[in-house]
Amino acid sequence: MSANNRENNSALIPRPPGAVEKFEPGAKRVLALMVSDTLAIAQKQMVPVLISPTKAELENWYKQGLKHIYGNGVPKNFMEAFRWFRKAAEQGYADAQSNLGWHYAGGYGIPQNYTEAVKWYRKAAEQGHSCAQLHLGICYRDGQGVQKDHIEAVKWFRKAAEQGFDVGQSHLGDCYTKGEGVPQDHVEAVKWFRKAAEQNCASAQYELGLCYTKGEGGPQDNIEAYKWFRLASDRETGEMIDSVGALLTPKQIAEGERRCKEFKAGHQT
Repeated sequence: MSANNRENNSALIPRPPGAVEKFEPGAKRVLALMVSDTLAIAQKQMVPVLISPTKAELENWYKQGLKHIYGNGVPKNFMEAFRWFRKAAEQGYADAQSNLGWHYAGGYGIPQNYTEAVKWYRKAAEQGHSCAQLHLGICYRDGQGVQKDHIEAVKWFRKAAEQGFDVGQSHLGDCYTKGEGVPQDHVEAVKWFRKAAEQNCASAQYELGLCYTKGEGGPQDNIEAYKWFRLASDRETGEMIDSVGALLTPKQIAEGERRCKEFKAGHQT
């Protein structure tokens, strides 16, 4: 048989069936399932990339929450605000996490839940959010959602204070005044009260005034006490102004007023 005849004849010889052909239709079903599973896995892996919100989107969700808190262009609605904050918080947006903690702590639009408040405050605090650090410190100080722990409270107050947050500074000063979580130290208390008071924190201005009336952490000075009480703005401060003012001469009161005006001129808000 010639080579050409062999080639022509071999083309007529049936080939043995392949795996897919031999086991039809089962093999095709298995292959189809394998392809389907592979596509499903690929789609799942692509989901985070496809739906991950941008920073601008997170900020917009947070701002939507604020609009519903304050009623800016929309009716006030704490539940709707909570919904927007949670949407951003679950994506790691610290401002929203802190506000979500505030909702849980105060029961605004949802049932009050200090455990959840601590959870969200902590998430934001660990990202360096000073307001969340303050509130987490308060939770530890008061035993809300966690076991009361003054040392842990001081830790978080200090973190907020060292970032320049005036209310955190005032709370840290209070810890030093009372000796809670730290050894009592009036000099250190005055240091932190002053930092906050110079940022127009009314509670710190009041506490600094008390330190001057008692001579704690520095010399006793009723004129300086009058100044700080005058700068603060709550009802209790008004009573202290009257109390200290009764100890001063008209000339000393005038000096206290001068110092107060001087401070305001240099610390416009």
